Amino acid sequence: MKSIKMLADSSKRFIKELLAANEVYRKECEEAQAYNAVTKNDKLDQAEQNRVTQLYHLKEVFLDSKKAARNLTAEYLSGKFTMTLSPEDEATLNNLSKIKLSESEMRLHYEKYRNHPLALRRLQTIATENDVAIHNSALAEAISGNLQDYDYYQSIYSDFESSCDQSLAEIEHINPLRFGEYDQIIVDVCINTVDNSAESAEKEFSKLEGVANV
Repeated sequence: MKSIKMLADSSKRFIKELLAANEVYRKECEEAQAYNAVTKNDKLDQAEQNRVTQLYHLKEVFLDSKKAARNLTAEYLSGKFTMTLSPEDEATLNNLSKIKLSESEMRLHYEKYRNHPLALRRLQTIATENDVAIHNSALAEAISGNLQDYDYYQSIYSDFESSCDQSLAEIEHINPLRFGEYDQIIVDVCINTVDNSAESAEKEFSKLEGVANV
């Protein structure tokens, strides 16, 4: 989903650019050591000011992207969960509720309504009420996945967002004056956390798109 990729990319870009800014800060501090006390302190103060300004800028850019991604997610979910059934679909589903459907017939109707959560909820109800046995695990998961409500998917996205925030906070805590092997491990873990969290969120949201191979 576009908003998930947007936030994941913004998070990794923040990490990359903050590490680059820290490297510049370290070099400026090292170069300052060659001057007398007064000049050295002035250069160290300037280096610190530059670092703080850059960090503030990076945070502002990330927060703007985070807000945009959150709005996209809200818009997407709102659209999904306020979809209405056409009179034709309503009539079709009502008729289906009155007959015994086979698993293959359920698959055909799933394909027809795979992008419509409300219709898929109705299909699940029809399958349950008519005791339709669905042996295809992918089909069963695809249909039941659409029984989750708006709040469920909003919480999935919020968890992903929190995971990104926590990863960025870890990077901020790295001492800008030194960067060793342990710090690189922290960076790798944080990037992997962002990627894995994005993949997990994408997997859940894909259920709303009916992308399962059934």
